[in-house]
Amino acid sequence: MRLSFLAQFALFWAVAVGLVFLGGGTGGWSLEEDEASHFLTGLMVRDYLAALCPWPPLEFATEYHAHYPRIGMGHWPPVFYALQGAWMLIFPASRESILVLQAAFSALIAVGISFAAARWVAPAAGLAMAILWIVAPLPRHHGGLVMTELLMILLTGAAVLVYARYLEAPGTMPAVLFGLLAAAALLAKGTGAVLALVPVLSVLVLRRWEILRRLDFWIPAVVVALLCAPWYFLVPGAAHERSGMQVLMLPVSEPRFYWVLVQWLRMSGLAAPLVAMGLGLSAIRAFRTRDVRWTVCLALLVSIVLFRQFVLMWSPRHLVTGMPVLLLAAALAAERFGLWRNRLSTIAFTAVCIAFSFWQYKPPIRIRGAAETAAALAARPATAVLIAGSTASEGALICEIALRDQRPGHTVLRAGKAFYQLSFFGEILSRSVTEPDEVRKLLQSRGVSVIIEDLDPRERLPGWDLVRQTLETYSGEWEAARVFETRFRMWRARPSANPSPL
Repeated sequence: MRLSFLAQFALFWAVAVGLVFLGGGTGGWSLEEDEASHFLTGLMVRDYLAALCPWPPLEFATEYHAHYPRIGMGHWPPVFYALQGAWMLIFPASRESILVLQAAFSALIAVGISFAAARWVAPAAGLAMAILWIVAPLPRHHGGLVMTELLMILLTGAAVLVYARYLEAPGTMPAVLFGLLAAAALLAKGTGAVLALVPVLSVLVLRRWEILRRLDFWIPAVVVALLCAPWYFLVPGAAHERSGMQVLMLPVSEPRFYWVLVQWLRMSGLAAPLVAMGLGLSAIRAFRTRDVRWTVCLALLVSIVLFRQFVLMWSPRHLVTGMPVLLLAAALAAERFGLWRNRLSTIAFTAVCIAFSFWQYKPPIRIRGAAETAAALAARPATAVLIAGSTASEGALICEIALRDQRPGHTVLRAGKAFYQLSFFGEILSRSVTEPDEVRKLLQSRGVSVIIEDLDPRERLPGWDLVRQTLETYSGEWEAARVFETRFRMWRARPSANPSPL
């Protein structure tokens, strides 16, 4: 059955949204430390646009960060936040709203997989592989988070398809389009740099040396340089707060290389044997028959491996960028076994994979109590609040507080940031306070009248113990107001203890 682009997109979007809301995606913030920062930065962009850009952007962001200290702009590029901000101008400003946007990204990826599998492998493989993408555990996991991975998969996947088209029929339009997609990926996250090696590796495998003499071959590099250089070289704090200077070139290590392959096979689930076989078949097509499409796909995978091999700042979750290629490889191997020759075998194979995916899926662990804590805080006038907990729990609380504020409202202080100067990697560089008496003076000078303590002992940041010591030492100045979901305890300053609250 052949469906139009819009019909496929609507179908996959509806299924993806249903899986998010039925699979626990709306149960609260996850333990991913970056999720709150991604959402809050998008919310800041939304507020800036809604206010018709009243201040210079940097001043607005600085003021916003003073109230809600989890802003990621500068640490990460702007595309994801621009999309979030525009989305929340039209639809409600909430985490659930952004998850619907994430589902749209996943649906577009599914349409791309359907397009490629139907044309490169077999018509029946298109819809089957797209469905398997939608229900696979890893896309569902990322679909329930406010993270950049799905957007990166969409942009890199689209760029690979366009570059395959360029190699089949070189010209200015596909070259420009590839450059725009590569620039968008790099301006969504630094890991978009994996696309830089795709043209190089493709030319090496295909031995298309004559293409190097074409002017349009170099157009993508010019487009990327013009669009991305201003951000990465001129914007304060860009490229991971200048941590690009900290990226290390590590020696080649076989365990790291094999680790990537093992992770890809693990994320393939039941289809892992087909993926392994399909990668071998695609390599044969690339090297023996000079098949442009499979060459470009393998070039992306090799580029991901090389970046994982040599670049220090590379998380395991970045490997998900190669998952669409793995599904296409599985479809190619399934063709060898005749699974796409008749409807019955196609349906049976797809049904078994769907069942295994649902059995394998485990919802992300959620942080409970953040919404209730923020709601109790919102019932009183805006004040200064100190939060002591883990990076994830602090971020969850800050997001929930911001969502309930007439922004800007409360001024939030993070214990670790208020007491210490921390490096990008969380190491303590210097201490501004070391004793409970110094903490007490700091709280009074900042007008802090509420302290929220994370009761979960896992991964507490530096500063939590000092807050606890201060509460015990000056117990007469603070009273425990309430415990929320056994996770957060709220303390309020007694009326005579803090004479100058904000």
